Amino acid sequence: MSRLWPEAVQGGLFPGNCWLAGGKGKRDLLASVATGNHAPELLQGLEQCLIQTEANRKGWASLSLVVSDSIAAIAPLAWQDGLNSQAELHGYARICFEKFGYDIGADWVLHVEYPRYGVAGLAYAMSRDWLASLVTTMEARRMRLTRVLPISAMVFGGGPEIARAGLTAVLLFEATQHCVLLFENGALVVRDVEPFSQSIEKTCHRLLARTLANRKVDGENPLNLLWWAYKEIEFPKDVIETHAANVKVTQVAQGAWP
Repeated sequence: MSRLWPEAVQGGLFPGNCWLAGGKGKRDLLASVATGNHAPELLQGLEQCLIQTEANRKGWASLSLVVSDSIAAIAPLAWQDGLNSQAELHGYARICFEKFGYDIGADWVLHVEYPRYGVAGLAYAMSRDWLASLVTTMEARRMRLTRVLPISAMVFGGGPEIARAGLTAVLLFEATQHCVLLFENGALVVRDVEPFSQSIEKTCHRLLARTLANRKVDGENPLNLLWWAYKEIEFPKDVIETHAANVKVTQVAQGAWP
């Protein structure tokens, strides 16, 4: 553990693993705790990480968090020309959430993001009570929350890898579910989730079978695949090759987000 507390601190809250890291690029791990699968247990994991590092901090510090998709409601949004105000955007997002079985009312904090004109967007919402508990937990350990985003929203914010031409898939391996976000020429075209069952290979197989069922991936239409995992795992390479013949695979470091 570093003796000097870094100015920029990032954290991850995921079923099975919570961590704090500092620095830029290759980040230094400051603390890591195994956790349970439910939202309150993630807060307990964060508190343990903060307790572990408290002696190294002088005064207050800031923390940016990426959290499990499992504690958020997330919905892709088709482009809509006629939506201008925040009220209109939120109203449309709530309709989209209803298709996924979510009733997003005043007890949720809702955000809608369209990256640019004419392309699909993403809406995400988190429990207002859980967020209040998060802030309380942090402030009790002299930490200020800079931002908190579900990992799908963090990926959607993207970077050079997401914006490139052609097809880019981002696989997110969590303990309780796997998720894929498929981008075409930088625009989100698919987001799908598969609950974890039996093994990483079988869960990933079901997810990719749906995602790539109607898409041609070959030498003329290659797939750029990025993958991220909440902890160290063995990547299911054979499963990928079953669904796509020409794939460039790149691992994204655990602490790459936020």
